[in-house]
Amino acid sequence: MNHYRPFRFFYFVAIFLWGPTAYAGNILGTITESVGSTPLSGIDLDLFDSNFNSVALNASTDGAGNYTFAGLAAGNYYVRADPSAADGYVDQYSGGVFLKSQATPVVVPSVGDVIVDFSLDPGFSIQGQITIEGVGSPATNVDLDLFASNGELISSVNDRTDGTGNYLLGSLPVGTYFLRADPDSFQFLVERFYLNGNSVATGTPIQITGSGNLTGIDFQVQQGGVLSGVVTEQGSGLPLAGFDLDLFTSAGSFVRFGAVTSATGYYEIGAVPPGSYVVRVDPDPLTGYVRTYYPSVLFQADATPFSVSAGMVTTLIDIAVPLGGTITGTITDSGTA
Repeated sequence: MNHYRPFRFFYFVAIFLWGPTAYAGNILGTITESVGSTPLSGIDLDLFDSNFNSVALNASTDGAGNYTFAGLAAGNYYVRADPSAADGYVDQYSGGVFLKSQATPVVVPSVGDVIVDFSLDPGFSIQGQITIEGVGSPATNVDLDLFASNGELISSVNDRTDGTGNYLLGSLPVGTYFLRADPDSFQFLVERFYLNGNSVATGTPIQITGSGNLTGIDFQVQQGGVLSGVVTEQGSGLPLAGFDLDLFTSAGSFVRFGAVTSATGYYEIGAVPPGSYVVRVDPDPLTGYVRTYYPSVLFQADATPFSVSAGMVTTLIDIAVPLGGTITGTITDSGTA
């Protein structure tokens, strides 16, 4: 039986050597500056899967501007060079573009290297201060979101206001942008687009022309209130998760604020401007539940308005939602029936 032993040993060695090859793909490259092609060290890179979910691998360029993402499973990925604001360079996705929607996927084979180089442009910043309307005091620790001219959220460029309400966003390429102050709900401040809008469509565009950094992009946010409640199934009292809620003024006009219920049926809407409102649960038709207004009525005319005050939480806006029925039948041609 001794003549079988070398074969068995070779068999197991072969499995050891070839088993990991499904994770032997690599993405590597060099990052340089676009003017002069100088290698850039210490630049962070982010890796995403084909659905733009973040991959838990980190990379940063070395002294020669080189980086590597090693041991990847075969598939499509996206890479982003993500310099800090202090670096002064514009973020760039694979394909040499700034916007995520325009990124080119990197196809990684089961074995082998894929070269993805980046050439980064110097960018520009947007600076300003956010204050509270009617008060004048700084709006502190408020999140800032930036949108491209096509309405795309630029997730890699964001900031929060400091203790004096000041912010700095960058680095950005030449282009048109829209800026939103997006406070957390219990800061009791209403989100607003610069200068006095409620969406990209109504916001004031901010132009970076390449002539320098933009300063003085100041605007105000309004004080508001929050409303909350629980959505349940009528009769059983079971919480309904994942249900949309819509908000209307007491006069019946749709308001852009809304929410989705949690696993316990709980929801929060706001902060919203002070005023009188009506809230509606708007289930997906496939769930079998019926659109229902507070307090558990089916028609907006029967809904009970409630008041929201600045700096306050209006609670117990609870809604019990009934299951609906279906109507079925057949439609025929009267001449052939």
